[in-house]
Amino acid sequence: MEPQNNQLPPQPVMLPTSPSPMPPQPFVSDGQAPRPSAVSTQLPKHRHKLLMPLYVTAAVLLVLGTLVAVGLSLLTVQTPAKVFQASLMNALSTRSFTQTSTQGNYKATMTFDVSDIRNPRIKSSLNLTDVGLTGNFEGYGDVQNTLINLKSDTTNSATANKWIQVRNNGALPANAESSLDLFYDPRAQFYGEYVLGNFTAAQRQSLVDYIISQHIYSYDSHKVTSASYDSQAVFVYPVTINVDKLKALNQKIAAITGFANEGSEDAPVDTSNLYSKLYISKISHRLLKADIEGEVTLAYGQFNTTKVPAKPKADLQWADYLKLTHNTSISSQLAQVQDKSKDTERQTDIRALQAQLEAYFAANNKYPSLAQLNDSTWISSNLPGLDLAVLKDPDGTGTSFAPAPLKHQYAYQVGANPTFTTTCDNSHTSCTAYKLTATLSTGEQFSKTSLN
Repeated sequence: MEPQNNQLPPQPVMLPTSPSPMPPQPFVSDGQAPRPSAVSTQLPKHRHKLLMPLYVTAAVLLVLGTLVAVGLSLLTVQTPAKVFQASLMNALSTRSFTQTSTQGNYKATMTFDVSDIRNPRIKSSLNLTDVGLTGNFEGYGDVQNTLINLKSDTTNSATANKWIQVRNNGALPANAESSLDLFYDPRAQFYGEYVLGNFTAAQRQSLVDYIISQHIYSYDSHKVTSASYDSQAVFVYPVTINVDKLKALNQKIAAITGFANEGSEDAPVDTSNLYSKLYISKISHRLLKADIEGEVTLAYGQFNTTKVPAKPKADLQWADYLKLTHNTSISSQLAQVQDKSKDTERQTDIRALQAQLEAYFAANNKYPSLAQLNDSTWISSNLPGLDLAVLKDPDGTGTSFAPAPLKHQYAYQVGANPTFTTTCDNSHTSCTAYKLTATLSTGEQFSKTSLN
């Protein structure tokens, strides 16, 4: 006789294969069917036990899938090449940003509104502290207007802390100092080594394709390093900038913006190549800092969040300012600023020349003679990468080299020994040593000597 078992045998779990408009109503103890609103939505306990492993498995698979997707994303995007290309796209889809430029005791802080690339707006602050040179300027610029405020001009209460209108309705007064205007003018500041702006998707893709195909920014991926800058993980790229191709890029951009004649011609400086170290965020894929030639540092930030204030109201027109000051105060400080800029150009020219001379030595085991370097035909055949513009001092009148340092003319001393006591012509005696010299506005000399 089998033992009695008062429990019902386990019932199989039946899951509906299709939705039912009215599920079967179980009877309760009083024999009445419950109202539809009283239908229980809870599974019996034994069903929870059956489905729980499915829930856990699904959750684990979901987490693993997410981790795999993130991992693949990092693998595909976080390589130096991918991050660099993404940074180009991001630069060309920028509405606003800040840029701080530092060179020695020169510091300029600029806020850019480039949401409308046909009329970018700039608010600037320029501080200068150097031997015999102290100045503090503020400025505002758009395509039509440029205003300056010579904050440090305390010699005349009628002009102190006053906004002076220089460019008005697109026109620059004939007697206005153009370089002063360029400190705040988008025609110069919008262009340069790195361009940021709010371009359309089609324009972005076209410009990035051009940048990559022309190798404007070239680097060895094996020399890219990782570092931390401004509390962000960055890739550091040692980049060589092809200046000729960069000028062509600036001209393409100028054709889009509609103001091609001034800015694209002034920037960048006339050299064959520029050497820069770029710091690009691994997370935001934004260029955060650029060290150019070890001389100039550009720092970028506040992307798409900073704002440029409205154009200030002019207190004085340029002609009125001249009447009040006879242009003495501003001309004196401006002349020193211009000298500083020209000295920077001289140093850049000498470095570019040195790079060309060392490349020639690597191929020929000798340096050009003075006669060869003063022959434009010889240069075009033997130094095809040399921009002839770097041969001319900013205040000079010609492109020939002097045999000894002179004001407003670059010097090229060359010989068969480092002391130049033995002459050379590369016909009978090879040239094995040189010294390039530029005379600065202060009278000091800036020189570079042969490396071999």
